Amino acid sequence: MSNPFTHKTYKILFIFLSLDLLIILLHLLFGRFILFNLDFEANIPTIYQGLKLLIFAHLFALFIFRNEFKKFSWMVKFISIFAFLLTLFVALDEMAMIHENVPTFVMDFAPAQSIELNDTARESGYDGSIWVIYYLPIFMTAAGLFLLQLKSLYKHLKLWVLVFIFAITLLILVPVFETFSTSGSYSENYNTLITVEESAEILGMTLISFSYYKFLLVAGKYQEVKK
Repeated sequence: MSNPFTHKTYKILFIFLSLDLLIILLHLLFGRFILFNLDFEANIPTIYQGLKLLIFAHLFALFIFRNEFKKFSWMVKFISIFAFLLTLFVALDEMAMIHENVPTFVMDFAPAQSIELNDTARESGYDGSIWVIYYLPIFMTAAGLFLLQLKSLYKHLKLWVLVFIFAITLLILVPVFETFSTSGSYSENYNTLITVEESAEILGMTLISFSYYKFLLVAGKYQEVKK
């Protein structure tokens, strides 16, 4: 069976991973400047991450608007659209700092529920960022859906299933280290925790977005189409 992927496809991954490492290196070398610091918003790392995800969202959109898209199974259609919407949302979230303000938005619309959630989180010992709690179900759902579908394509995507799982592991580290860095209990290691957290997010989003892209290409070639 011939390889359905071209060298150009892999160039996308190589380019973005190279840029990811460059962004991390700039933080390590020039992190004293806000412009390059991974811990700040509205700077080069944030803009880069947002633009990168917009490009992946564009790739997903191109797949959706292919002529043969209507022939694919409902699951491929669903995951294609879900991948597009999720990646677009995360891109906008990065550039507009939505996640930082989600607790405030919820407080405006549902103050009683927001206070109850905050109190429950604090009483259970959680003293990290509250936005992590709001976002966790979204990404757990996304990971579950894609892992479920990737199982059926494992024979065609063995390497990329592993890459996908590794990417999920990196992204799981993000809220974990976010909790540690914002709890105040590890203030002496704050810079290290932030560097690990943000690096895991940058690399994880590249790998998981590219894995989605590979999944769509393979699904379009091998998945059973709707009768």
